[in-house]
Amino acid sequence: MTHLEIKSAVLIGNSMGGHIGLIFAKDHPEKVDGLNFFEVHLAAKTAIERAREGLGPSLLQIKTERYYGHFSGDADTYRSDEEKNEMRQNKDCLKIFRNKVIGSSLLNEKQLNDIDDKVLELIDNAVEFAREGAEPNLEDLTKDVYLSY
Repeated sequence: MTHLEIKSAVLIGNSMGGHIGLIFAKDHPEKVDGLNFFEVHLAAKTAIERAREGLGPSLLQIKTERYYGHFSGDADTYRSDEEKNEMRQNKDCLKIFRNKVIGSSLLNEKQLNDIDDKVLELIDNAVEFAREGAEPNLEDLTKDVYLSY
C-alpha cells in the first residue's frame, strides 16, 4: 500500500474463512440473479450435482434487492424513492416468476391465483393456531438449542 501513500490499515470483519471464500469465488464465479427463481433453481441444481459427483464445493453469489429497509423501523433513506419504486415495479421476484410461468404456459392466471389463495389460507390458519395456542413452557425455551446456557 506504499504506492498509495497509506502507512497502515485495519481490516474489519476479516477471517481466514472469508479469504478462502473470496479465493474460491474468484476461481469459480457463479453469479445468479436472485430475483429469478429459475436461475437460482438451475444454479442450485448444478451445485448439488457437482457435489454429488465428488467435484468439490460450489459457491453461489445470489444477488437480490432489499424490498424494504433493514428492519421495521428503518426509514430507508439510503435509496431514492425513484430507486425503490423502480425496484418494486420491475424487480419483484413474484411478478417475474408469475410472468415467466404464464408466458411459458406452465400455469395460467387462475391456477396461480388458486395457489395464492391456498397460501393465504394456510397463513391465516397458522396465525389463528398460534394465537389460540397455549403459551410455551419455560423449560422448552432452550430445548433443541445447540448451545448450553
